[in-house]
This record gives sequence, C-alpha cells and structure tokens, in this order.
Amino acid sequence: MTFLRTVPNAGQGICWIRSNRAGTRLYTTDTATNQVSVYDTSDPEYPVEIQTFTLEGAGNAFQLSLSEDGRHLYAISQHGNLLHSLIIQSDGTVAEATAVKLPEPTGARPQGIAVVEK
Repeated sequence: MTFLRTVPNAGQGICWIRSNRAGTRLYTTDTATNQVSVYDTSDPEYPVEIQTFTLEGAGNAFQLSLSEDGRHLYAISQHGNLLHSLIIQSDGTVAEATAVKLPEPTGARPQGIAVVEK
C-alpha cells in the first residue's frame, strides 16, 4: 500500500471500511455522526463521496459488513444497541431497511458482525 491523498468525508470519525467485490464502491461507518458514507471508487486513485446516510436511532455507527451477494450492508450502532440492515441500491448507495434493537443490557457495546448466507 502507498498513501496517495486524503478525500473529503461529510461524516466524522471514520471507523470501519468495506469495499464491494467489484471495487467500485467503498462503505465507511462514521462513528461520531452515526452515519454510513458511500464512495465511488471507479477511479481508485480519486474516490468521490456520493452519499452520507444517517442511521436510525441512537448514535455511534461502528462495525459493518456486506452480504455475500452484495445487496445488503449491515452496521452496528453501539449506543442504542442497534443492528441496521441497509439495502444497497443499483447505484451503490444505501437505504435503511430495518433497525433491530439487540437484546443487550443498557451500557453494553455489541462487537462484530458475521453475515451467514442461507
């Protein structure tokens, strides 16, 4: 890896980063603003932020993972203990499908996401 440059991010506190299989989209969680940012990485040397999406509920978007088929993105919001299921639209941007409250005690901070296809 070689550092090339920084690029703008509308959110704050990038935490986790995932790329789609084709390498044309990059997804980040922005912990401080409870958001997911989407980048067009069609030109990998010049990524462009194309969406900043605010997740439902309490903040601190943390870890994220893509489904095997690349149609869903899952993210954890640690404050509020929410698991977000996002639909990846045809242009690679996201829309929230559901946010499920995890059965964790108040003050718990869920860690990790494993996606298992049926």
